[in-house]
Amino acid sequence: DDKGKLKLKGVSPKMLKKMKQEFVNCPVLKKEIQFVQCFICPNFQSRVMGKVLCKGDSLK
Repeated sequence: DDKGKLKLKGVSPKMLKKMKQEFVNCPVLKKEIQFVQCFICPNFQSRVMGKVLCKGDSLK
C-alpha cells in the first residue's frame, strides 16, 4: 500500500504478522524461507499441519 506495508488479498494483518515469523523449508530454493515468500510463490499449493505442498517447478 501507500505506507509500504505488505497486503495480501484474503489475509488479515494479524495472520500476515504470524506468517512473517514462520519459516518453512522450500523444496525449490533448497533453503529455509519465510512462509510469506512461500505463500506468494506460483508453485505454492497448500500447507497442511506445517507441511508445504509445492509443485516443485523451477522459478524463472
